[in-house]
Amino acid sequence: MKIYYVSASKVPSRDANSVQVMKMCQALARQSHEVTLFARNNREEGVSYEYDYYSVEKIFTLHKIDWPQMRFVGGWVYGSKVKKAAGRDLPDLFYGRDKYSLYHIRSLGVPFAYESHVLPGNKIHRYLEGRMFSSPNFVKLIVTAQALKREYLQIYPDLEESKVQVVHNGADKRPLEEKASAGENDGEKLKIGYVGHLYKGKGMEIIHKLAERLDSGYEFHIVGGREEDIQYWKDQTRDLNIIYHGFVSQGELPGYYKKFDVMLAPYQDQRIKTKHGTIDKWPSPLKVIEYMSYGRAIVSSDLPMTREVLVHRKNSLLCSPEKIDDWVESIRLLREEPTLRRRLAAQAMQEFQELYSWESRAAIVLDHVQ
Repeated sequence: MKIYYVSASKVPSRDANSVQVMKMCQALARQSHEVTLFARNNREEGVSYEYDYYSVEKIFTLHKIDWPQMRFVGGWVYGSKVKKAAGRDLPDLFYGRDKYSLYHIRSLGVPFAYESHVLPGNKIHRYLEGRMFSSPNFVKLIVTAQALKREYLQIYPDLEESKVQVVHNGADKRPLEEKASAGENDGEKLKIGYVGHLYKGKGMEIIHKLAERLDSGYEFHIVGGREEDIQYWKDQTRDLNIIYHGFVSQGELPGYYKKFDVMLAPYQDQRIKTKHGTIDKWPSPLKVIEYMSYGRAIVSSDLPMTREVLVHRKNSLLCSPEKIDDWVESIRLLREEPTLRRRLAAQAMQEFQELYSWESRAAIVLDHVQ
């Protein structure tokens, strides 16, 4: 089947959404489909080959389109450019996350499916999605959380529940040499890792408090973040046992994960608008799924979105984001009981392999849209 994946993600980029679309295209192509990704053209310093940057095989076509420098109507014009490029040789299926592109494409007479990770942010977005859902070519809305599905059905009363499917995010399957037992790093210090952005709401506030409470015998490692956010938190956490590694490419991440005993997912229980976008209660916990893929013990915020993937004391330890004492107790427990650490990590990895690899996710999506 010929599939066109339409996206407004910048490629190359450090943004999680660009990683997700590149990984999904690889997974779809690995199932013998002819895949083309339409993405927003971007220039990242030091990147000469996008496929290596994301650690994906060159088994799908990447078609990059310049984003027009036009205030307020940039997305609309970009979507029309995607339609023009895609319309030259139509696929069997359009799939994607860019509502502007799919709005324009809906008139081409080709089935399309829309993947959404957040609710429409304004009246224009709501209008675009409403028109998409009423198109005879619309086949399925893929969302990443049960809460998001419920709210979509409330916003669009005419949207049939059978046309909305929850499919959690995914991560790469790891070669055996990239996996390490979550107990083998039994040194003097428990190495606690966090991988991701550092802006408000992502959880550095919790890590800061933990580092103040857990000094001797513990070492915190922060991988990722933009330069300005790293500098902010370095200033806030001087003299604490936190090591900042900065941005690390997808290909380099395995070497870092192997060093860590425990991974933190300290999501905040609130919706926050930042200059980087909106963090809210709906997204599938992509970072948690990546942690599971490496076979690491996980301590996570106990929130509705994480409980769709994690179960306390089965594949993780869950803590209230408001109760720092719970986090301190959980991390101390994992240091004192390496057997528990190994058991939680092994269960998480088993569930990942069965449900959350990119290949599994792609197969589930296609089952619902074909």
